[in-house]
Amino acid sequence: TWYRVHRRPQQSLKQLAKSADSELNRKIIVHAIDRLARKDSLQALQSWELIREQFEFSDAQRKQLQLRIALSAAFQHEPEAQVLLSKLDGDAMNDQAYLWLARIQLRSRDWTGLLRTINGMPAHLQEENEWQYWLSRSMEAEGQLHSSLTLLEELSDKSSYYGFLAADKLKRDYRIEQENASSAEIDEDGFLAENPHMLRARELFFLDRLVDAKREWFQALRHLDQNQIKQAATLASRWQWHDSAIRTVAKTEHRSDYSLRFPMPYKQQVMAHAEERKLDPSLIYGVMRRESLFDPLARSSVGALGLMQLMPSTARNVASSLGLKRPRTIDILSVENNIRFGTHYLSTVMSRFDNNVALAAAAYNAGPSRVKRWLPRDETMSADLWVETVPFKETRNYVQAVLAYSTVFDRSLGKQTLMSSRMGDVKTQY
Repeated sequence: TWYRVHRRPQQSLKQLAKSADSELNRKIIVHAIDRLARKDSLQALQSWELIREQFEFSDAQRKQLQLRIALSAAFQHEPEAQVLLSKLDGDAMNDQAYLWLARIQLRSRDWTGLLRTINGMPAHLQEENEWQYWLSRSMEAEGQLHSSLTLLEELSDKSSYYGFLAADKLKRDYRIEQENASSAEIDEDGFLAENPHMLRARELFFLDRLVDAKREWFQALRHLDQNQIKQAATLASRWQWHDSAIRTVAKTEHRSDYSLRFPMPYKQQVMAHAEERKLDPSLIYGVMRRESLFDPLARSSVGALGLMQLMPSTARNVASSLGLKRPRTIDILSVENNIRFGTHYLSTVMSRFDNNVALAAAAYNAGPSRVKRWLPRDETMSADLWVETVPFKETRNYVQAVLAYSTVFDRSLGKQTLMSSRMGDVKTQY
């Protein structure tokens, strides 16, 4: 019975409703409704309402199903999701429930409900920059201006997406202050002599045997303390092995060595194509940093290639539009071609979405057709709110990263562009 329920939960529930009220049958029913909810939350809700009073379900089972149905409704973007999540008892809520409820309230601009939800979140969620920013915004909407400003002032000291948003609202300068990861001069020969894995990694890197080099490098890191890891990151950067340098320093708490974390390789090509496509070079670097960490041979699990992570089909379409022959994989991985094709495609999505970087970055990651579906239906929406309610977490994080990274690269290029100027209000159509 349990196996049949697992395979066909909806068809089995009618028969189960007539079964004896035993501990085993209750477990099977809970499993059936849980399975059904993952495919059709509203059908699961209807089945649960018909059956829940016929059996002596435990409090834990009732809370489990209420949470599953509510979360599935949120995943499936059902209008009933907000009510279902709001009705959950406090001890039935988990992190996902709080996050989904908060995003639904953001989407509907229910500032009163959002304020209540954030204040009810567990401390580890509430203290995140994201929810401190939206707590401030909800306080502002509810007229709690002093408390809102206090939160923004604390956030504006952080060199992050939300820190830059807060600084823009307060009209403050960004806190992007260079601090070298390694405080002392590094004796490279001595350091490598004590770390044979790292010595082999360096030699393999300069022989372009990158897979073997990375294996040796990350084996070496297992034997280093935090200060030595910082030194290793500095060495990798010195060798122009930027992706390993960035990944290595990320293993420490050090986040203020911007020259190490945000290098600017391939500057001649980037500047030339930025001028040709009338693109902001900081944006190109922001996309490149997020896509590949400047690894020219990067390949994603779905087949994207190179510095700007181009899908082969996209690269072929761009090459065709430029009057070039059909590129092979090795052609797409070429630094010059990858930057040329990537900047051409980036300029295309920028033009399509009126040079709104938030929308263009989302389109670069998830495709223009999805972004068109995510536009607000009836009125213009502020860009920070639109970004926060993008349905795909990967795309949401991608857009925030590109915007923040572009702001950091502005500093290296001697520019003072407000991050908010790159993300104008989002209209209902483009």
